[in-house]
Amino acid sequence: MFDHPVWQGVLSRWGSSFTFSLEHTTVSVQVQDVTQAVFPENLFSAVYLDGFSPKSNPEVWTSGFCHSVAFALVSGGWLSTYSSSGTVRRALGEAGLEVHKCTGLAGKREYVTAQKPVEAVL
Repeated sequence: MFDHPVWQGVLSRWGSSFTFSLEHTTVSVQVQDVTQAVFPENLFSAVYLDGFSPKSNPEVWTSGFCHSVAFALVSGGWLSTYSSSGTVRRALGEAGLEVHKCTGLAGKREYVTAQKPVEAVL
């Protein structure tokens, strides 16, 4: 997996903000205080939010912040986080996302994914 050209491009630029494109894939990494970021509507198809626990970073798991992330997801877009507490799941659900608690990977008991509902096309 780490031999893939997209991963190589990401890893070679890691440590500061960057955007990297290869073929049909674009990766944008922003290193900043996420609570100060302004997210335009429908910006992300996927978000990995490494917000730690609500005890460590309560400002990341507020209803208001989760609403701003949900606003920035495209219809059908996904959010993933290793934070799986009830506070996190409730805040994401209150933001209108469909929340799923998943069996963890690599020593982590659980993680959470959340999807912005796909808008019905009439």
